[in-house]
Amino acid sequence: PWSKPSRAVIKNTDSVQEVIDAKVRATDGRISAKRLLPLVGAAGYTGSARNLRRAVARSKAAWRGQRRTYRPWVPIPGEYLALDWTPVPNDLQMFCAVLGWSRYRFVRFARDQKLETTLALLAECFEELGGVPAKVLTDRMGCLKAGVVANQVVPQADYLRFAAHFGFQPDFCEAADPESKGVVEHLCGYAQRDLVVPAEGFSSPEAGNQAALPWRLEVNSRVHSETQTVPLVRLEQERHTLLKLPSLRPPLRRGEVPRSSAMWRSLEGISPKAWQPALEMAAADGHADGGVPRRAARWREDVK
Repeated sequence: PWSKPSRAVIKNTDSVQEVIDAKVRATDGRISAKRLLPLVGAAGYTGSARNLRRAVARSKAAWRGQRRTYRPWVPIPGEYLALDWTPVPNDLQMFCAVLGWSRYRFVRFARDQKLETTLALLAECFEELGGVPAKVLTDRMGCLKAGVVANQVVPQADYLRFAAHFGFQPDFCEAADPESKGVVEHLCGYAQRDLVVPAEGFSSPEAGNQAALPWRLEVNSRVHSETQTVPLVRLEQERHTLLKLPSLRPPLRRGEVPRSSAMWRSLEGISPKAWQPALEMAAADGHADGGVPRRAARWREDVK
C-alpha cells in the first residue's frame, strides 16, 4: 500500500551537532547541556536550552553504545580477588574485597590507606577465605604502586615481597578505569548504603568492625542476585582451588619470635614497617577479645 514518505525534520541543533558530539567524546559523556550552551552559542546556536538538552541526550546515548563493548565477566574459581578502599564519614576508610567466583565479600574499617594497613587487612582476608587466590586485582592505589613505565604499573617493593610470600600475582587496572573492577566498586557502594548509612557512620574503626562482622555473615549467607547461589556455600567449593596459605606465617598471638626460627628467616628482607603495626591494630579492633576469630592474620616483627 502507498504511504506518504516521511519528511526529514530539520532541527536547530543540527548546525552545532559536531560541536556537541566532539565535547561528549572528549569528556567521556560527562559534560552537561548547561556547560555546553556557551560553547554552542559561540558556534552560532540560537535555539533554546531545552532543545540543546535533547540533542546532548541523543549524543550521549549514541556515545555510550560506541565507547565500550560490555561482556559478562565469567570468573574462574580461585583466580581473582578484587579489592579497593573507599572513604566513609568521620575520616575513616573502608576496605572492601570480593572473591570473584563465589562473590564472597569482605569489609573492614581503618583510619588510613597506608601500605601497612592494606597488607595487614589483605592478610586477614586470606585467613578468612582459607586460602590465597592466584591474582589480586586493585586500582593504581598509591600505597601499592612504585611507579608507571609504558603504562605498566611497577609494584611497591614491600608489596612484591608480600605477594611472593603468599604466592599470588599482583594485578592492576587501567588508569582512571573503575569499570574494570566493577565487582568491588559495586561492593563499596553497597556497603556504604547498607552498612554505613543506616548506622549514620561510625565513630571509630573498632565500632565499624564490630558492626561489619554480623553484616558480612548476613550478606554472605543470602542468595547473590547475579550468581543465584549463597556466597558462603560457593566459598566452600572455591576453597579447593585456592592456593594454600604459607605454612611459615608469623604467630597469630602475642609473644616473641625467635630470631633463629625458620619463620623469622622466611621474612628476612621484608620491611619491618609493613608488619609492625599489625598486632596493635588487632588489639584495637577487638581480635584479642573475640571480636573476630583469633586466627585472623596480623603480622608482627620484633624490631630491635
